[in-house]
Amino acid sequence: MVHERRIPSLDGLRAFSIAAVLLAHFGDKHWEYGYAGYGVTTFFVVSGYLITTLLIREREATGAVSLREFYIRRAYRILPVSYLYLAILTAAYWRVVPITDFALYWAYLGNYARHGTWNFVHLWSLSVEEQFYFLWPIIFVIGKSKKFAWSAIAIAPLARFAFAQLGYERLAEGSFPARFDSIAVGCLLALYEPSLARHMNFFRKKWLAAIWVFVLLIPVIQLQSHGIFWHAALPVFNFAVALAMLNSIATKPWTLNNPVIAWVGTISYSLYIWHMPFANPATRIPWEIGVAGTFLVATLSFYCVERPFLNLRKTLLRTKSPNVGATARAVGDISTPV
Repeated sequence: MVHERRIPSLDGLRAFSIAAVLLAHFGDKHWEYGYAGYGVTTFFVVSGYLITTLLIREREATGAVSLREFYIRRAYRILPVSYLYLAILTAAYWRVVPITDFALYWAYLGNYARHGTWNFVHLWSLSVEEQFYFLWPIIFVIGKSKKFAWSAIAIAPLARFAFAQLGYERLAEGSFPARFDSIAVGCLLALYEPSLARHMNFFRKKWLAAIWVFVLLIPVIQLQSHGIFWHAALPVFNFAVALAMLNSIATKPWTLNNPVIAWVGTISYSLYIWHMPFANPATRIPWEIGVAGTFLVATLSFYCVERPFLNLRKTLLRTKSPNVGATARAVGDISTPV
């Protein structure tokens, strides 16, 4: 369906995701906070789609998927910024946060930390992602990707409901079995891309962009819901975002592809990592100053940490792998590196 080296709208969708998170954490209204988890969920769907597309393209270009190179690419993309953040915050909070929680954060198991210290709680989403991407390339290579993804979509709502009924709200909100369905929906979107290509005229319909209104209303609707309707909101949101993504990729709207929005999407990972101290209610920083500080630190983080390590990654893989040329062409500049 998408044959361009750079998939349209994905950086814009990342910008939409981080905007929802920032609105929630810097906002002071109940309805605003409802967008925190849904901004992360959009990240999940976009990430699943992009990474699975990379795996498919690598297999088409080289005839196989290198697990070694996948994990190296992932480590260079994720670890430098997150570990820099953890190093600074560990030095600042080592007297306050239990050592067991620190161990979980550093091991990307922070979604199971028992204490919800504000400046660390957002790391739950990174933990879910890394746990998923530890398994996903292996499952992809052995040919069980569709079965695994559909199973995730079936299991996760049941896990959320069961944990909530048992009183384990933290597990219902952030554990791997309760949240891996959002990434799986994005993965399925990439896996079924050849079949969906036959329906691209439908996905190009201008009126289909109205799905974004529905997407934006779901968090507010959920806040007014209870019981089964509350639990149904997330699965509906997952597929609504997937449909909105198809429309955005097919139509390439200016709102998601202009240079400013694309740049925000490009630095969205650093924005997500560094924003929590600035948004911490205990610091009482005015939101305007907090947002400006977040963008300043995130920009420094991207250009001084993320980008140099991504360049180092390219150099390392080019010298170590005989297939890196074909792999680079397959997984190259289709969007912000992942």
